[in-house]
Amino acid sequence: MKARKRNREKLLFELMSVFLIVLCWEGLAAHFAKSYENGSYLFPSLYSVLTRSFLNLSAFYGMGGLGTGNYGVAPSAFVSLSVIAYHTARTFLRIAAGFLIGVSLGIFCGILYKANRYYHAFTSIPSRIVSIVPQMALITLFLAWFGDSEAGYILFIAFGIFVAVYINTVNAIENLPPVYHKFSSTLGAGKARFYWSVALPGIIPELSGCMKMIVGQAWALSMASEFISSQNGLGRIIVLARQRLDTGIILIVLFLYVIYTLLTLKVLYRLCAYLTRWQPQMESSAQTTNGKKG
Repeated sequence: MKARKRNREKLLFELMSVFLIVLCWEGLAAHFAKSYENGSYLFPSLYSVLTRSFLNLSAFYGMGGLGTGNYGVAPSAFVSLSVIAYHTARTFLRIAAGFLIGVSLGIFCGILYKANRYYHAFTSIPSRIVSIVPQMALITLFLAWFGDSEAGYILFIAFGIFVAVYINTVNAIENLPPVYHKFSSTLGAGKARFYWSVALPGIIPELSGCMKMIVGQAWALSMASEFISSQNGLGRIIVLARQRLDTGIILIVLFLYVIYTLLTLKVLYRLCAYLTRWQPQMESSAQTTNGKKG
C-alpha cells in the first residue's frame, strides 16, 4: 500500500511539473505575441507549433533529395509527415552506420589496449590526446577531408562514438573483479579465451550503463554534422527553420530528437538485457523469497 501511495504521489508531482512548464510557456508566448512584431514566430504557443509550424514543414518538400525541384507544394499534413519521415531516415541511417562502426572499433581497441602491452604502450599517449580533444571542433577537419559526403558524416559520428566506447571499455575491464581472471586461468583459459569468453561478456553490464550518454552523443554529433554542410537530415531542417525565423519547426525537430533518442535507448537496453541474461536476477529472486516467507 505504501509503495502504491508513493507511486501515485510521484505521478502527481510529475504531472504538476509538466503542467507548470506548459503554463509558463504559454504565458511567455502570449507576452512575446503582444510585445514584438514577430513574437508569435520567435516564441510560438504550443497550438501554433502543432498547427502552423507543422504545416510549414511542407515548404521543405523539394529539398535535399525529396521531390527535388518540386517546389511550391500546397501545405498539408501528408506532405509535412513525408518531409519528417524522409529526413528522419537520412539522419537515422547515418547514426546507425556511425554507431555500429564506433561501438565495434571502440570495444575491440579497448580490449586490445588491455590485452596487448605493445599496443598499450604504442597508443597510450595518442588515446589520451584524442580523449580530450573537443569533438565538435573536428567537424571542419572532417569537412575538409571528406567534403559534403555521406562518408564524412558517418565517420565523424563513428569517431565520436569510438572515443566514448573506447574509454568506457578500458575502464570496464579495469573494474572487472580479479576473481574472473583467476577462475579462468584455473580452468585453463588463455589470454585470448579470457578476453573473448569472460571479459567481453563481463563488461557489457557496465557499458550498458553509459549507453544513455553514448546514444545522446550520437544524435548530437549527427545534428552538428548536418548543421555544417548537409543538404538533408533533421539538422538541415533546423538550419532552414532558423533562416525562416520559425521557432516552432525547431521545437518540432527537437521534440523528434528526444523521442528518437528514447526509442533508441529502449532498443539498446533490451539488447543489453538479452546479452546479460546470464546475470542472476537478484531483485526477482528476493521477491520470490519474500513471497514464500509470507
